[in-house]
Amino acid sequence: MTTKTLTVDERRITLRDDTDVSVLAEEIVAAVRDGGEFVRVRDAHGQSFAVLLTPHSRVMIAQSESTVDMTSSDSGWSPSLELDF
Repeated sequence: MTTKTLTVDERRITLRDDTDVSVLAEEIVAAVRDGGEFVRVRDAHGQSFAVLLTPHSRVMIAQSESTVDMTSSDSGWSPSLELDF
């Protein structure tokens, strides 16, 4: 599973799985070239954002593969995941 994340300044948005990162990058570049513009994105939970991007915005798009090792250990214990809420 690929996780796609858009970070603008200090705000991180986990993008929908079907987000076309190439198209989003082109929209971001166009907004910056025009001196500033709103770019619309939807997060993984379906919430819609209009993000104002300017030449001074710090933007990063990241894609990462999520992997979980579910093989059993030699000690006979089952692997587990720790989650902090």
